[in-house]
Amino acid sequence: MPKFNPDSQLNIHELAVEEPEKKSELHFDPERDITEEDYKKAEKRLKLQILQARRPSDGKWVNICQLASEIKFLDSKRNLGIEKEDWEGMKKELKAEMEGWGAYSFEGMAGDMKVLAAEEVKVTGKGLEINMRKTKTLESETPQIPEQKEF
Repeated sequence: MPKFNPDSQLNIHELAVEEPEKKSELHFDPERDITEEDYKKAEKRLKLQILQARRPSDGKWVNICQLASEIKFLDSKRNLGIEKEDWEGMKKELKAEMEGWGAYSFEGMAGDMKVLAAEEVKVTGKGLEINMRKTKTLESETPQIPEQKEF
């Protein structure tokens, strides 16, 4: 056993015991906890609701907006199969909500529709990020006037 030498300097780093770093685990991670089969079931429910809503007597577009936006929150790359006629049905019901005839809130349905219209929805370190599609304009950009030189 080495003898204690009072003249030697004590290195406190040699005394420190390193504790293994604890990983903070997410309680719920969609990429880990939701399977492809789960998404298929949700998409099947959505398709069924869309088919029912397309019938004139059963139009509950508010339910489709809510379910579809929730699927898009989880995975914005999924093709939800919403067509032009579905958008028309949603807009018609949104107008009824705005006029106060619906049981659901206008704000909730409008928010769901914004999520559906977005190109990408993701949760970042800064919070929820909703990236909208760029709107195409019919006007073309004005070309630069070429520089004219005299010789």
